[in-house]
Amino acid sequence: MLKNQCLKYVAVIMTCFFMACSQSPSSSEKNTGQISGQILTEGLIIDVQDFQVRAYKHRLNQWQDEQPVNVTSVASDGSFLLNLPEGDYIVTLFMEKQNGPELFYNGINSEACSNYEAQLVDVENGEIISTKKFICDPESLKLSTGGTISNIDFDIRETGHVIGLITNSENTPLTQVTVQAVYEEKIIAQTQTNEKGEYTICSLPDGDYHIVADPENDQYITQYFSNAYYSFNADIISVISGTGRNDADFQLTKGGTITGKIIDADSLNPIENILVSAIDNANNVVTGKSLASDADGNYTICGLPPGRYILHADASNSSYVSCYFKSAYTINSANAINIYGAEILTEKDFDLQLPGRLIAKVVEKETGNLIDNDNIYVKIYRASDHELVQTVQSIEGFIDAKGLREDKYKFEIITAGTRYAPVFYSDKTTLESAWPIQIFNGKTRDDLLFELKTGGQISGRVVESQNGTVLFEYNVCATSQINPRWVHHVTTNVDGEYVLKGLIEGPYIVEVFTDEESLYVPEYYQNIYARKDATLIDVTYDQTDPDINFSLDQGGKIYGLVTSYETGEPVPGITLYALNGKGLTYSAQTLSDGTYSIFGIPNGNNYSIYADTTGTSYISEYYSFGGSEIPISFDFVGQAKQVDFSLAKKSKICGTFTCPSNHQMNYCMEDLVPGTYILNVHDEENVLLKTSEEINLSPNQEIIDMDFNF
Repeated sequence: MLKNQCLKYVAVIMTCFFMACSQSPSSSEKNTGQISGQILTEGLIIDVQDFQVRAYKHRLNQWQDEQPVNVTSVASDGSFLLNLPEGDYIVTLFMEKQNGPELFYNGINSEACSNYEAQLVDVENGEIISTKKFICDPESLKLSTGGTISNIDFDIRETGHVIGLITNSENTPLTQVTVQAVYEEKIIAQTQTNEKGEYTICSLPDGDYHIVADPENDQYITQYFSNAYYSFNADIISVISGTGRNDADFQLTKGGTITGKIIDADSLNPIENILVSAIDNANNVVTGKSLASDADGNYTICGLPPGRYILHADASNSSYVSCYFKSAYTINSANAINIYGAEILTEKDFDLQLPGRLIAKVVEKETGNLIDNDNIYVKIYRASDHELVQTVQSIEGFIDAKGLREDKYKFEIITAGTRYAPVFYSDKTTLESAWPIQIFNGKTRDDLLFELKTGGQISGRVVESQNGTVLFEYNVCATSQINPRWVHHVTTNVDGEYVLKGLIEGPYIVEVFTDEESLYVPEYYQNIYARKDATLIDVTYDQTDPDINFSLDQGGKIYGLVTSYETGEPVPGITLYALNGKGLTYSAQTLSDGTYSIFGIPNGNNYSIYADTTGTSYISEYYSFGGSEIPISFDFVGQAKQVDFSLAKKSKICGTFTCPSNHQMNYCMEDLVPGTYILNVHDEENVLLKTSEEINLSPNQEIIDMDFNF
């Protein structure tokens, strides 16, 4: 079968069924070798001079350059001669008259390229650990300086054909109808009907084809064989070992035509370059015979098969809003149009509108006064799916949101850093409960007030627990339990004090963060290390809650050196975790010299130390001895313990993959952890072709001879 990624076809409509042309190499090109052969057509009614032979520069896994190095015509006796410089070439036969197909040497009815995949499978659980893909190129020819390669013959006697007659409903032959052979949605070859309405597509490789008749006269309906308007219900013509079909006839009928005008809904001026498409009951979009609106706003869709259609005006390349006929913004609310035959439906006009706009005031709920604060923003969400559409900054107490397509929206007022509490319109605390507001295209809505309340406060002081030393520039965070998306941050001042303001009513979790090099243990109020155990702080509007103080304990320290087991060299970029069974996790990363330090670890717990090597060539491991994990605990405040790691490298499996064309590709599967594996090779249909014996992989092992030969 043909394979999409390796076929080369150019979508050019040939203007004459019997026209053929050829190209010759440039006379100035210095040719130092020759490739010659014969086109075998015995028993076929075919003109070999309709073909050309092409030579492409071969590049492994790319199979060819975009343009051939040389192209030659075929002589009347079927012979050809290519003059080429030294190199490795892919040679193809191209049916020029019908713009395809392109047939590969030594494989007329076989794949141009074949795809394979090697899968490394964990024997224990069946999981696919690693994969490698191989694209096997067609057979190439190696031409040496002054060399000659002969007998490069193309036998097209086993290719197939499709022959037919195209008429209209009155049995009058239709000329210049483009007929296409389509394989897996790609046009393989195409031709045009002659003055008798006849067509022939020949030299088709094995495969299942759709045949499409696309008339030059747009009033006729494009059809698939046989009497189908779409590929899903069209007949398949199978070509196998030189077979074909001689009666693939079409009787084309004229379709319906829809015309109309596209104007600005307010000014009534015409709008140019809007494409109108027709959508049928199966949601197929018909645009092939649509013309974008002209300078007068007029559009036409012709050649429509009988059926029920929804019209859609695509205004995405303009400032207008796309819509359906008539003035509908969802397909379910559009007016349907029925086509019964070769009729013309006029005045299917579109009045396009500009998007809607929202202008709203931001005011104090208590006083009604405008709030002039540029730290206030409004997030606008589509009500149907809660997708964020826009974020707009408040300017002098006003929100001006433009470009809103007709829909319902929800609004979140963000007040970070101000004394006002965040809120969803209108006076709601969650996106789910927010009121949806309808915005209309072409309209400005200016009747909304975003009313803000003065929020509650949490304040306190952060000090060191043993001697009361104030802790400066420590980050304090309060998270609303009514709406966890509202998180408030502030840092302590030189006196260790903090004030969190602009809080909505309800319970909060308050915590103090420490940086990676801090000696102190981060904690939740009060003296809690695990979030699930944190003491909640209740807040009310316009009320302060002082004396939410923190006394941070000095924590333990785990430090050490991470090196390579094989070389002893330091390993940077490894993340070390200290983990315990209560959900506490502390971490640090190794520096360029392989050292690390994890600070601020609470006392009274056993910790597992884990070296996470994700993204590196080393194997992750827990701190252990003799296969048993060693837990780490602290005996006193501020104790430091050293934990070193000597990491083994991951392993790799390498080999050579030899294609049926004898092209070889080297491959490696790297970063593999120890285990027992098998290596399977599948084709592109996922059929298992080969399986290796079990591979027992040790740390830092390199297997270099896992070869596959087809």
